[in-house]
Amino acid sequence: MKFTTSTMKSLVLAAAGLQIAEALQLDVNNSASIRSASSTIAHGLMKYYVSNATGANPTAVGTLPGLYYWWEAGAMWGGLVDYYAYTNDTSYNPSTTQALLAQVGPDRNYMPPAYFFSL
Repeated sequence: MKFTTSTMKSLVLAAAGLQIAEALQLDVNNSASIRSASSTIAHGLMKYYVSNATGANPTAVGTLPGLYYWWEAGAMWGGLVDYYAYTNDTSYNPSTTQALLAQVGPDRNYMPPAYFFSL
């Protein structure tokens, strides 16, 4: 197959906009390897969480931005609780605690008034 110069330019520009993914190295028989892979995943999850930034709307604390649903944030926080339980790494405990407590409603459930419409 022969590519024209304009086709090659388009392919290069398209490739430049793609994010390069890299597989995690994991040895399931090695505790240190499992902790390292888990740490990488936890760090990546926290990149999605921007609702605890200074000036954020208080009702947004504990939620994920954009098109993410409440249950996806719940899965993330549950995963980070599990991450701590399995690794004993307390790095994300303050953010996790803040997020979970921010979403407790007035009846001490996870149904805050700001989100009644989506529950």
